[in-house]
Amino acid sequence: MSPRESKQWDWRSEVKEKMKKAGPRGSIRELRDYTLIEGELYRRLPGGILSRCINKKEGKLRLDELHTQACGIAEKTSLYRRMQRMGYYWPNMNRMAATIQEKCQEC
Repeated sequence: MSPRESKQWDWRSEVKEKMKKAGPRGSIRELRDYTLIEGELYRRLPGGILSRCINKKEGKLRLDELHTQACGIAEKTSLYRRMQRMGYYWPNMNRMAATIQEKCQEC
């Protein structure tokens, strides 16, 4: 089993490691949207807004909590956009949010 397939794998560790090892020209394109603030990883979204990077497990918990609160509300803002407004980011956040909304009869 590769480290990526492991349940313990955290995508943020890989980004942090690349940031530490990156030379003056290394991985600039890949890492330009990330920054470390007091050890926490953030991703810079369009407009300069910083979103705290979280792991998939925490993201799933936050999505479930938000869905429970927002399900059935007339406003049709997607879970993905709501999570962005709350200041969170992880790589497959859009796909996870869409899956939850597609499975829900109320949404």
